[in-house]
Amino acid sequence: MTQLLESKLRFTRAYGLALLGFIFQYDRCLSQEVSNPLIHKQWITTGLGATSADGVSWIFGGTYGTRGEEVLTAFRCTYSQELIASREDSCLATKSKTLELGAMCGDGWQGKSLYAFGAAGMGFNYRWYCNDVPGDTVPEKISRYTLGIPVHLEAGMRITEEYRIAIMAVGNWNFLQPFYGGMISFSYWPGRKRQ
Repeated sequence: MTQLLESKLRFTRAYGLALLGFIFQYDRCLSQEVSNPLIHKQWITTGLGATSADGVSWIFGGTYGTRGEEVLTAFRCTYSQELIASREDSCLATKSKTLELGAMCGDGWQGKSLYAFGAAGMGFNYRWYCNDVPGDTVPEKISRYTLGIPVHLEAGMRITEEYRIAIMAVGNWNFLQPFYGGMISFSYWPGRKRQ
């Protein structure tokens, strides 16, 4: 009985020491600073796709991204125009349009041939649309500014040293016409790092 107790005690002691060693080694591994491969890199991405704005809209846009020491910064400009009107559309005389400008912060990752990043921030939207007024033959044309919260997710694959293809998921929550959508895009990454 004593031998059985001693063997269990040895096993428990060895297991406990191994677990403590793993925890301290794991903590040491986590505390080592690993440099992000995107640091000091910059890129320009342009894309074409579709969004949920005004039923279905086509969207064309571009993003400039750069990664500093701590955070990734991206600036996005998109233009979208109504493609297929929704049933709730109050005016079919003209196509609704939106111009979006946004500044975003986030972070990303880059491997040998793949990259991904996500960002969100603040932006402005300028929207053109019309409203049918009962009794009028000419629809009322309206243009308005609004604040928005742009969200951007991008993932791509390297074609050459400086060029990549990517898929972008975009969204913008605003007070006039919130939307989400996607784009197929082409990205240019200058060869040298920004200093």
